[in-house]
Amino acid sequence: IGWATMPERDGALPARELVPEAAATIDGLLNPQVETSRAVRSAIAVFFPWLVATDGEWGRIIRDKVFPAEADQEQLWRVAWASFVCWNRPSLGLYSLLETRYERALGDATDAYPSSVTAQYAERIAEHVGLLMLWGAIDPNSDLVATFLNGPDSVTARSLMHFLGRCFADIGDAQRADGNELPDDLVAQMVTLWDERMAMHAESGSTEDWSELGSFGLWFASGLFEPTWATDVLSAIGSRGHKIDRPDLVRGRLRWVFDGHPLRALNCLESLLASASASVLFRGGRDEVSEMLALASSNASEDVVVAGTRLRNRLVARGFLGYAESDADE
Repeated sequence: IGWATMPERDGALPARELVPEAAATIDGLLNPQVETSRAVRSAIAVFFPWLVATDGEWGRIIRDKVFPAEADQEQLWRVAWASFVCWNRPSLGLYSLLETRYERALGDATDAYPSSVTAQYAERIAEHVGLLMLWGAIDPNSDLVATFLNGPDSVTARSLMHFLGRCFADIGDAQRADGNELPDDLVAQMVTLWDERMAMHAESGSTEDWSELGSFGLWFASGLFEPTWATDVLSAIGSRGHKIDRPDLVRGRLRWVFDGHPLRALNCLESLLASASASVLFRGGRDEVSEMLALASSNASEDVVVAGTRLRNRLVARGFLGYAESDADE
């Protein structure tokens, strides 16, 4: 493959014609009657994007051989696909070429793939799907994504929602730096996706796989979503006792929300007292929570004053003594 894809080759002819001996060798290695080694198939799948970039038509020709659809080649398909996903980033060009393969893979359980890469594969396929969603190639509200998220293992859902949260946190930082905004239609799709996940978990009545929802801490901290909706979701997750990712960033974002929605921010903080992340979120001392409590005590709205006093009392009762009145007023 390295010989066939050397960048200094004259581009006047397709690579498969420039180095026919390499093309013949690769074709032979992709013949399951000649070469049954999964390791060989794995190596070719890892470098499949190189072949496509060097000679797109060659990639289309051998695609069905690298990633076979035949039932009797199921194991070769799985090892090839897992290798491709784990060792390559997605691209719109590769997605258009491999769309049916992605559709097939998103309906599979991650443990159907080689045990040596199961954990890595779950994270990497989630990254592929997440980026393709952000780029507009995959509809976040499609049946395909729902099938992927509702699969037999929760690790894929957790990996995807966490990856999206990390992306949104980075996008939020960039947006505040350069002023570019996330497209409204993508924001709306992501809100719908999250609402559907919340509704599904609430309906199931099980809390075993709620861990994916902890990633909303990153979604919230990004600042990309409307504060009323975002604080409602965060409160619902926290009040059920679940862990929230990056409580330090959540605390900072709630301080920003407080400026425009002080009562909502205080009520959200009170809900988060039940969260498994409360001990990290409420540090005591001179943090953003202390600042919000101090501002609430002198707010013109009686409702805000009452909410601030109630939150302070509950924090102290829970042992967060750094928020006691005397400390706040020093």
